[in-house]
Amino acid sequence: MPMTARTTSLLLALGLVAASTGLAAAADWNSGAGGIKVLRSGAAVPVPAPAPIPVQAADWYVRADLNFAAASSGSVDASGPYLDLKSAGDMPRYFGGGIAIGRYLTPSIRTDLSIDYRSQQRFVSNTTVDTTRTVVAHPSATVTTTERWRDNYSNEGRIGNYAAMINGYYDFKTHSPITPYIGGGVGIGMQMLTRQAADTHSCTMESFDANTGTTTTNLGCQTTTASFSNAKEVVTAYGFAGALMAGVSYEISPGILWDSGYRLMYFNGTVAQTSNTGLGASMVKVGDRVDHEFRTGLRWNID
Repeated sequence: MPMTARTTSLLLALGLVAASTGLAAAADWNSGAGGIKVLRSGAAVPVPAPAPIPVQAADWYVRADLNFAAASSGSVDASGPYLDLKSAGDMPRYFGGGIAIGRYLTPSIRTDLSIDYRSQQRFVSNTTVDTTRTVVAHPSATVTTTERWRDNYSNEGRIGNYAAMINGYYDFKTHSPITPYIGGGVGIGMQMLTRQAADTHSCTMESFDANTGTTTTNLGCQTTTASFSNAKEVVTAYGFAGALMAGVSYEISPGILWDSGYRLMYFNGTVAQTSNTGLGASMVKVGDRVDHEFRTGLRWNID
């Protein structure tokens, strides 16, 4: 059937509309805002955002710290001649250090194994004793001799402590760099007693003549006392060790924490040592003790 001019114009118009629609859809295929693609049908399809990379908490950590004993208490006992003995509370304060490796069991609970060393404390010191002995040569004699003895007794004693502990801690999470904690530990403590003693005697004799009123010295003593010197001896004893801790950690950078706090340290066990001296046996004994320590150090998390 022959087309009229009106029919031809209508077909041309429909073709132009279809072509322009296809070009517009193709141009807008990836032009949607916010990652949204527009299909030819005009329907919007959202594009999923990239999944975040999970951050895994550390499983392990290592710790290194220094400690200072502000006070000590306990039993220190001795028997024998010329001992200038200090009590546990009068001993010099000690410094020490420790290392540990630990594991985070939960976000708030962790445990570690630690080894601690403490510097030795001196608890006995030197003593000098002067004695005088008067000797009359004959009951009827007018000459009287006097022996003046000086006894220099050196008794050097020191006590040191070591401990291997298993510790547990509870961290109070504050969602900030600061984390308070409490903890406790049990383990094995070693007390090491080091002692060296020596005794040196010197004597000067004076002779007084009542008839002449003269005194003569350095005539040589009539009696003698042997001097002695003991080699340095080290005695160790092992016992139960316990600790209670409280402190706070501060995350100074990711994975590195500054850890400081207080520790009450208890050592059970007795260590004793006996030295033979020219004036008899000399024994010192150190028993149970309690130390009040302040600790500070660093903790490194290991992913």
